Amino acid sequence: RDSVASRGLGDVYKRQTQAALAKGTGVNIRTIQKFDSGERGIETASLAVALRIADFLGVHPRDLI
Repeated sequence: RDSVASRGLGDVYKRQTQAALAKGTGVNIRTIQKFDSGERGIETASLAVALRIADFLGVHPRDLI
């Protein structure tokens, strides 16, 4: 099974914008952009950030990595 990280966050949140993801999770939009582009791996996120993103996307946190 592919992880969210291997597909990019955009494949999971499709119709959501990066701005909506940032606002909904409280994560800086530049950080979201870095995760989405692969410039920064989601596995570098703190546990709190990873949990907020997973919750917002409706996926298990394990699916982010």
